[in-house]
Amino acid sequence: MVVLLLSACTLGLDPYGDTAGLGDTDVQDDDTSDPVDTVDDSGNVPATGLVGGLVEMSRLQVACPACFGASSDMLVSASAAFHEPASQTWFGGYADRGSCAVNRVGSPPTTPRLDVGDWVYLTSGSTSIGLRRTVGASGVMYTADNLAEADFRSTAAYGLSAPDGGDLGPLDVSDAVTTPQGFTSITPAELLYTNANAAFSAPLYRNGSNVFTWSGSGGSGDFVVQIDVYDPNGSALVATVACRGPDNGAMTVPGSMLAAYPAYSLLAVYLYRLELGGFVLDANGATVETSAIVGVIGTGYLEP
Repeated sequence: MVVLLLSACTLGLDPYGDTAGLGDTDVQDDDTSDPVDTVDDSGNVPATGLVGGLVEMSRLQVACPACFGASSDMLVSASAAFHEPASQTWFGGYADRGSCAVNRVGSPPTTPRLDVGDWVYLTSGSTSIGLRRTVGASGVMYTADNLAEADFRSTAAYGLSAPDGGDLGPLDVSDAVTTPQGFTSITPAELLYTNANAAFSAPLYRNGSNVFTWSGSGGSGDFVVQIDVYDPNGSALVATVACRGPDNGAMTVPGSMLAAYPAYSLLAVYLYRLELGGFVLDANGATVETSAIVGVIGTGYLEP
């Protein structure tokens, strides 16, 4: 599923969803005289393999904003959360690489959130994004919505800083998040019709195969095709089918994955590049998982 995780995002038909574990498990430092090494000679805690947060960036182009009640054809956002170390990953909602999944829902960490101050910043070159502290049902989070397209630079490394640092002390991480490249073309082209009267024209099949292609290809991350299936009136979400594979320019979604759903169901189709990563917090050795996506949201329907 799309990892737009920390704040619940919705678009008109009500698409959208939420998004392993990373980190070095070596716990030895250079000071071999310590009977048990919990802090290395620099005062940092070595990587534990546990998860301590999530930082994500997203740029999604909406082919038909009017179809989803969106005010813009470009949705750019960033978010972050930090928490006590946990064994769960934030990314359990994604299909395994090379496979498809139906209604897969992950179980993100539920350990208490950490407060790192009023602001977290993501910076790449002259671009700086400020993520402001908010408190939601799950605790403290940091968000920046309605960003400009230029705030999300493709194939760029973003550093992360939190000058206050709060519970973790001041943070300054270079190359915290790496963003994928964009697209030059996608097929079927009908997915990208921009006019509401022409939208939902791309047929997807319940029998046979559904082939999606894109260019350029060959990114270092993965590619995801996510199909949100709505009833023929578009009033209720019926299911989410998602397939994940290598960024090689083509992906096939078997018709059998869609066979259970009604003919003429309306579809919100997400095609996006996915770049996952992570960095280790010096304060506690936990890995903050990172996610960056670049993609489009198109429309289609299920053939009889």
